[in-house]
Amino acid sequence: MTYQTILFDFDGTLVDTEKSVLTSLQIVLARYGIHKTFAELEFSLGIPGLNAMKQLGVTDPVAVGREWSAEALLHKKSVTIFPGITKLIQQLKQTGHQIGIVTSKNEAEVRDEIAIYPFTKQMAIIVSASDTKLHKPKPDPLLYAIQQLNSDAVNTLYIGDTEYDLKAALGAGTGFAVAGWGAHDHGQFKQATYYLQQPQQLLTQLTLN
Repeated sequence: MTYQTILFDFDGTLVDTEKSVLTSLQIVLARYGIHKTFAELEFSLGIPGLNAMKQLGVTDPVAVGREWSAEALLHKKSVTIFPGITKLIQQLKQTGHQIGIVTSKNEAEVRDEIAIYPFTKQMAIIVSASDTKLHKPKPDPLLYAIQQLNSDAVNTLYIGDTEYDLKAALGAGTGFAVAGWGAHDHGQFKQATYYLQQPQQLLTQLTLN
């Protein structure tokens, strides 16, 4: 299969935000007497913050979610771009691929936490949780991106690090590549098209196909 449209998840795929996301969540939850380990909060990686708040059973998910977003901004120094990502995006652009981001962050978080990275200027589209009613693991965000890019699912590859990403890709009918550099593999990726250990391996797979 020749993939012309390449879509990326953001957290855990393009940038290493795990420590920032989970530390800030721990801090905010502790204010409300909720104490969780990183392992217990891992489920929150890859879904909208509001959904995570609801699953955690906080009394005001919207307000606590906003606190979480604000706290996360204080931990930005611990966020880094994964090695090889900037080069990969440049090369995909040079080879004529359409590239974009499909994230569970909302519009404000895209502005404050994603658009600050220079490589995002290479993106043809950035889809946030504000763009669709349903979110990952539902396929709606991917289908929206594909529609906006005038592409089609069979020629689209989504790259992500969570089971939510995989399920969204399967539901949308796209290919899926595991971002092995950011994923926690518990055996949930058996249906993936590719398992990438390093970003540069994507170019190898695209060339082979």
